[in-house]
Amino acid sequence: MRGFDRYDFQLWRRLCVLFVVAGLLATGSLQPCRSAAATGERLVDAVLVIDNSGSMRKNDPEFLTPKTVSAFLDRLPDATRVGMVLFDRHARLLQPLTQLSDPKARQQLSSSLKKVDYRGKFTDSAAGIERAAYELKNDGRKQARKSIIFLTDGIVDTGDRQKDAELTQWLKTDLTAECNTAGIRILGIAFTENADFPLIQALASRTGGAYYRATRPEDIADVLDRIQTLLPPEPPDLPVEPATPEETTAPAEASPLSTENPPAEPPSHPDKETNGSRSFWKFYLPLILIIFVLMGLVAMLVFKLFSLPSWLGGRKNGPAPLSGMRVLPPPEWELQDLTNIGGVHRFDKSRVTVGRDEENDLPLATPTVSNLHASIEYREGAFFLEDQRSTNGTRLNDHQMLANRPVRLKSGDRIGFANLVFKFVRLDQIVSGDTVMLEITPFDVSANESSEPRFGEIDLEKMLQRCLERHLEQIRKLGKKYDEFVYAFFSEKMSNAIAVQARESMDRTLLDKSQHCSPLIKGNAFYVVCTLPVSASDAVEWFESEYGGFTRFISKWIKSDGYDVTSCAQFCVITYGMEEQPWVSMTVVPTHDDPDPVEIMSVNFLSDAEKADLGLEFDEHGRVL
Repeated sequence: MRGFDRYDFQLWRRLCVLFVVAGLLATGSLQPCRSAAATGERLVDAVLVIDNSGSMRKNDPEFLTPKTVSAFLDRLPDATRVGMVLFDRHARLLQPLTQLSDPKARQQLSSSLKKVDYRGKFTDSAAGIERAAYELKNDGRKQARKSIIFLTDGIVDTGDRQKDAELTQWLKTDLTAECNTAGIRILGIAFTENADFPLIQALASRTGGAYYRATRPEDIADVLDRIQTLLPPEPPDLPVEPATPEETTAPAEASPLSTENPPAEPPSHPDKETNGSRSFWKFYLPLILIIFVLMGLVAMLVFKLFSLPSWLGGRKNGPAPLSGMRVLPPPEWELQDLTNIGGVHRFDKSRVTVGRDEENDLPLATPTVSNLHASIEYREGAFFLEDQRSTNGTRLNDHQMLANRPVRLKSGDRIGFANLVFKFVRLDQIVSGDTVMLEITPFDVSANESSEPRFGEIDLEKMLQRCLERHLEQIRKLGKKYDEFVYAFFSEKMSNAIAVQARESMDRTLLDKSQHCSPLIKGNAFYVVCTLPVSASDAVEWFESEYGGFTRFISKWIKSDGYDVTSCAQFCVITYGMEEQPWVSMTVVPTHDDPDPVEIMSVNFLSDAEKADLGLEFDEHGRVL
């Protein structure tokens, strides 16, 4: 029989406190705190930014958009504050933020919509969004959820291509950063396939907003309905409590004989019934609760072998859980059928069994497979494959496994159940198979340059470009396919563009000591150029604190909107840093089913835990075993 230990005492002490607090709440002796979030108010401030360029006339010849927006405004609650900006060559604030509870505000908004005539010559989206953001930052309510509803059918077009490119970049970086700081989301709607959809996606994703396509004018009503559900903030965690009679009682100086809002059915004996009932519970309920607590303590002392359910803080077997620990669910993973029988099998369970019997999680109706052939189990942050004494055996990467001897899996492993072959893939990881690990490459000072170059002596942009060229040369030396990779995706023009982007990001990083990343799309390749605010030796800890690890940082970009809209054959993250001199590193992730892909990982950024979690082992050349 187990003795009464410290864990039991703490558990029952918490339970006793729970009963006592419940008793005080029930008797009215203790009132829970009511925050402002619990008042039920869900304030919304929104500014509509509407494209008035001439191309809109072609896409909306019947002027359905103003009519639909008017109907959308009619459905918004009175507590909402709405403004309106119209833009073409310039941006105009047609209606400042005004609360819809004022009938004049709704009338003014309807009048403003009549000014939508689709006669503008250009599309200065940047000016329209900036004007809306200014309105929300300066006049938006502090407690309100602020949103910009951006409706356009085109791209940033001011008539000057260079200015358009600069404005597009400014929208994606500086303005979205300002919106994030001010808590402003951008909800974008693209009217045509010709619209700059990647830009709209970037604006939405970087501000926590959303984006939609409405390629037909009649689709806008459905899109606005969906946007309406996104405008209010999340509902408060605490339930809204009805006001007590004391809170709704009229002031003392009000006449007790007032006939305004009389009660429908006043109780015949309110003092007797209400106060009597309240007195009964105020006296007896705490006594009943105390009795229950004493009975529980006695039961615990008599039946020590019984455990409380986990939802009350109890335990099943083994030592008490450590404070602050929680059991994380396994990441999603899948088995890809390489024998073209069953396609892809995806799981999110901690243990999966494989065999011929239909009761298995993955039934394989093949005579060569045993009834219970093998199992895959997730524990301690890793997956393990175990052969369950199968007749024809289990193979891992063409090596025969011993029965009942679990072996750790890494993403990309090939598993053979008898004559059936599958590929194991962890969906939260992108490193697998024949991945090459490369160190950072520092700036190489040539013989005809100063041994200690300074920014004033050698242009920083040239430094960054030479860093990249030297790093690419290291990649070329890895073999033929790597040389072809560099030739295909890093032309001189592309390298120059990366260096220019790196210089701009580095200037900002040196100024604000923050990371800056900018995507570049060229053909069927997606590049992300980043600058780090820390040294290479501190990069591991920095990525761990900011993203939970470098692999999660890579996964974040793979899940980004820009990546989704790019039919890319290659994904490259080029990371620059600055110590005494600049350095560069590169991570390459294949995005297609090439049987022999180029996979490169920046080894300087991986923590030991990440390396272990990925199951990576290295040879003397830095290649994954």
